[in-house]
Amino acid sequence: MDGATARWSEGFTGVAVASLATAGVLGVAAYNYLLFHVAAEMFSIAVAFGVFFIAWNTRRIAANGFFVALGVLYLNVGVLDLLHTISYKGMGVLDNGDANLATQLWIAARLLEAPGLLVALLFTRRNVSGWGLNLAYGAVTALILVSILWLGVFPDAYVEGVGLTAFKIYGEYVVVAVLIAGLLMAVFRREDFSRRIFNALVAMFGFKILAELVFTSYGDVQDFALHVGHVLKIFSFYMAYLATIKAVLSDPYEVLFRDLQEARKSLARSEERFRQAIAPAPVAVFSLDRDGRFTWLYNPQVMSLTSDAVGRSIASVYDGDDARRLRALCRRVIDVGVGVRERVHLEHGDGGSFEVTLEPLRTGGARTVTGIIGTAIDVTDLMEARAEAERANVAKSRFLAAASHDLRQPFQAMRLFHHLLHQNLADPRQREISQKLSEAMTGGEGLLNSLLDVSTLESGRITPTFADVGVQEVLSQVAGEAEPQAAAKGLSLRVVRCGATVRTDPVLLARLVRNLVTNAVRYTREGRILIGCRHAGGRLRIKVWDTGAGIPADKLDVIFEDFYRLQGSRESDGRGMGLGLAIVARLARLLRHRATVRSWPGRGSVFSIEVPLSSSAGNSEHGLPARAARFVAE
Repeated sequence: MDGATARWSEGFTGVAVASLATAGVLGVAAYNYLLFHVAAEMFSIAVAFGVFFIAWNTRRIAANGFFVALGVLYLNVGVLDLLHTISYKGMGVLDNGDANLATQLWIAARLLEAPGLLVALLFTRRNVSGWGLNLAYGAVTALILVSILWLGVFPDAYVEGVGLTAFKIYGEYVVVAVLIAGLLMAVFRREDFSRRIFNALVAMFGFKILAELVFTSYGDVQDFALHVGHVLKIFSFYMAYLATIKAVLSDPYEVLFRDLQEARKSLARSEERFRQAIAPAPVAVFSLDRDGRFTWLYNPQVMSLTSDAVGRSIASVYDGDDARRLRALCRRVIDVGVGVRERVHLEHGDGGSFEVTLEPLRTGGARTVTGIIGTAIDVTDLMEARAEAERANVAKSRFLAAASHDLRQPFQAMRLFHHLLHQNLADPRQREISQKLSEAMTGGEGLLNSLLDVSTLESGRITPTFADVGVQEVLSQVAGEAEPQAAAKGLSLRVVRCGATVRTDPVLLARLVRNLVTNAVRYTREGRILIGCRHAGGRLRIKVWDTGAGIPADKLDVIFEDFYRLQGSRESDGRGMGLGLAIVARLARLLRHRATVRSWPGRGSVFSIEVPLSSSAGNSEHGLPARAARFVAE
């Protein structure tokens, strides 16, 4: 049965039941009006109390605060309607001989109910304090009862032999006006309710409005208009009951089960996608209990297992050293409660190397570890490829290191022959060509030396010799070597005196600083270069400032890579091959110093080398003045 058919069947059933109920109620009224009145009112009272109990006990799961407010309202309305019923003329309970008391309690209940419905609609989009509303409505109900039963100040609503008073009639009209306002607000907030709940609320307001209009027209307490009015009241309360049942009992569970079905379908789809994604990968996923038994296993073939390993322990699946290694890892995770990641070589089956990751599993909010969730990635091929690459790299480094002497000899011979040739050239054009040849040999020799330096550093054959080194001596030596190149480009090169002593290898530190200064001279077209140092706790920062083109922010992480040069740099003299900073990075790692860079495109850069201060020598606080930080800006 589809949704439309189900709604049509439900509607037809409701109409049929309502018709039979109306016929039955009117039949009782024809037989005995007092019995009819009691039955009609007790039905409304039972519904009012039922709405309260349902709304109150489900207030924590109700998504709409309107129904909690409705339930609290109907608890108090039900109390007033109950007193109205037992005070009705002929009941002999609170009957004082006329119909005024019962009518007063009736109109009081309606004057409480209509504004209360309007107030309840204000909570469709917010939470409501049930206890606070209980206190408020309880206080209003108590005041009404005191004014009617004890003080006698409540206006008369019915006069024997005359009929309804103006207060009662106009009071009903006020109730009708408030109910119409409530109906309009419900329409305005219809998005806060499901379609069926909204229809029930509209019907409730409609029946209440019709009932109140009917209750303005009777003259005697047993007129036929009262029969119709009470039937309409029954329908209105029944609609309130249906809306409440749908809102806090039926619909939430329908939504819950619908969401559960959707969640199951979504989980199945996710698992299928997971299987498809992981199937080609050499990854096994598994879970273990505290005793090391497999409770779930996916892609078992990666670890040379089969699906029947589920339910078995590690010791029963693996043998010897394999079982010992895996059980030790699992025990560490369970005992400490912290995940581990370790490379393990297993001999089981085809064997191989695995990157095993184990994480503690805690269920139900437990503080202790109840199991383990893990993955095993087969990295055998990766390890072999890495070993092959490392062997090739070592072979390359060894070749370059061994051939360095043989590779330098041709350049030395070319230098000698070029010098002899250049001395015998008299033609200016020939001397110009000879000079360009010299520059080409210088560039080639520089590239060769850089490659050999990188190779030597990678081969691991350089071992730093640490000693206490005066920084000023190193800076002065480097500046003296770079001064002619800077002067040839019209650059100002200045060294700020630094009396600090650091712990480093003096030769390697000089090479490191020399590369930074050479790089600054090469990429600075005009302006100046400043070399100095600054204390930073127990370390010293050696800084090389320049007013070159600067480095874009997105390139700061790549300038230390091999053969990287900034594209379109006009300041370079064209001889740089992108290895100077790569050598700086390698030397810094070898010396365990920290190399950093800051730059301002179009204004300049500053490279820093952080070196530990000597603990045995006194260190002066002299270094770069505070205004050096504004060097680029100046």
